[in-house]
Amino acid sequence: MKPRLAFAAIALLACSGAGKPAMADRDWALVALGDQSDPVGTGGKPLTLHLDSASSRASGFAGCNQFSGSYQLGAGKLSFGPTMSTKMFCESSQQVEDAYLEALSGVSSWELSEGILTLRGDGGSVLRFR
Repeated sequence: MKPRLAFAAIALLACSGAGKPAMADRDWALVALGDQSDPVGTGGKPLTLHLDSASSRASGFAGCNQFSGSYQLGAGKLSFGPTMSTKMFCESSQQVEDAYLEALSGVSSWELSEGILTLRGDGGSVLRFR
């Protein structure tokens, strides 16, 4: 390979984020929680998830409170450690928040297809994000 071509190939790989999962370092909005479509939290705000690849920390809005915790990511595998959250009580969205955080704690696998991130748990729980 000519030196210029080799340099161009290396530069392309560096700019493409090779080695970093496409799902990390971006904000995801929850579009399905089990059978529930477009669940929303307090004030009609979407529930979110952000996976920070540098710190292996997950964070987001759970419906009433902000949350964060560790995660482990592998080829098709994903698991979340215990989460911490703020402690506000929101009667109108507490049920969806509890269901979301419980579903996250049971996640064991992930799939990214056509801009939709799907997280599945061993118990059959499914979370879909856009």
